[in-house]
Amino acid sequence: MVSSIIQSLSSLVPTLLLLTMMIYTLSILFTQLAIQSGERTDEVIYWFGNIPRTSLTLLEAIAGGVSWDEPCMVVFDNVGIFGTVVFVFYISTGVFVMLNVIMGVFIDKAIKVAGEKDELDLACAISGAFIGGEHLSAEDNFEITWDVFSQKLQEPELQKCFETLNIDIAQANILFDLIDTDQSGQVDAQEIVEGCLRLKGTAKALDTSMMLQVLNQLIGKVEQHMTRLDGQIKTIDQRVNAFGLKLGLGSLGKSLTARESELRGEFRSTSCAI
Repeated sequence: MVSSIIQSLSSLVPTLLLLTMMIYTLSILFTQLAIQSGERTDEVIYWFGNIPRTSLTLLEAIAGGVSWDEPCMVVFDNVGIFGTVVFVFYISTGVFVMLNVIMGVFIDKAIKVAGEKDELDLACAISGAFIGGEHLSAEDNFEITWDVFSQKLQEPELQKCFETLNIDIAQANILFDLIDTDQSGQVDAQEIVEGCLRLKGTAKALDTSMMLQVLNQLIGKVEQHMTRLDGQIKTIDQRVNAFGLKLGLGSLGKSLTARESELRGEFRSTSCAI
């Protein structure tokens, strides 16, 4: 948890710099307005006596160190309506925008870091369950067959890991085929860990796009095959017709050509639907 918070601080730096620039700029403005206000009362000197003090006042006003109504009324009584409007705008921007953005960025980064740590722990647990170790090195080369894979899936510890990943181990054969990307019939520790983490959760837009690309490639190959098959069928149809005419039986290839056209129409409608 502590490491997640520390890593999340890096995302806060740009937002904090923006907040600092806004406070410093408005500190110069309110200090100048206080100087030009004429009579420098004790309240004006206390809240807006110089740039450092004005910066502290602005920071306290949005951080809860002081009620922003007090310095706001000092600005209203001594500077005027323009300074009051600027001060209220600063409070609205600082409280309702800047601080909420800072909080949102920090929480989002912390959640992502915690999720990455959980995935790393799951990867170590899965690899340890299959190869009996907690960490993997680049030289490790453990080949696991389908028999070993199916036996390991019966272990309670590994079942908990797959349950965390929302992977149904009831379809173990499909899971093994998806993990075995090179179709070698064997998987190593790296393929198991990467495959299981890749199958976690719902499909991403990139995964869907890749699947559609593969489907389009397959459709193109099938259409090329159908084109070649069409030419072969037409050749056979002509020869059958010629043979039928020689025997005095008329055209024998009409039903074959009609059936081929029907199949092509069904395939095209299916490919368009995809």
